[in-house]
Amino acid sequence: MASSVLPPLLQQLMPPLQGDPIDLLLVLYVSVAVLVVRIVTDNLFVPPLARFFKARSPAEKDTRKQAYNVFNNLYIATSAAFMTAWAWYVTLYDNGGCTPLHTKACLDHWPSIPVSR
Repeated sequence: MASSVLPPLLQQLMPPLQGDPIDLLLVLYVSVAVLVVRIVTDNLFVPPLARFFKARSPAEKDTRKQAYNVFNNLYIATSAAFMTAWAWYVTLYDNGGCTPLHTKACLDHWPSIPVSR
């Protein structure tokens, strides 16, 4: 039913899925969104950070690289913290009753656990 969402050429290129192709499209959408956020934040925050480092030490030649390294580490730490918090939220509140302390709901339909909702 949902396989008609994709053009026939893309349907032929896709590996066999147990879920709907719409699941793959959602993953692609999230991947592109994360990439766009990274590019936008990189362009917004690295130049001011480089200017800050240049003002602190005018003799330093490669402040752009230093600013990029600082921004990269901050971005990774922030992204990891956000994704970890989101994963815990989903695990505790949006997991169909399956939580770390109540695992009975996890195996109710095993081995035929649905891939998508």
